[in-house]
Amino acid sequence: MCNPANVKKHLIGAYDLALLRPMTEVLKNLGSEALGWSTVMTGLMKYQYQIKHLSIN
Repeated sequence: MCNPANVKKHLIGAYDLALLRPMTEVLKNLGSEALGWSTVMTGLMKYQYQIKHLSIN
């Protein structure tokens, strides 16, 4: 990951929830102030959508 525009707020998506923590840490180290994330999971009988707003300190 990189932040060439040096923006401070991001909306990112990941196909696996396990990737969110490492991605958050990278963006934190790049100087991000806030991060919104979303995941979409599909199954045979259900559809789930989440969005959260995380503060990065």
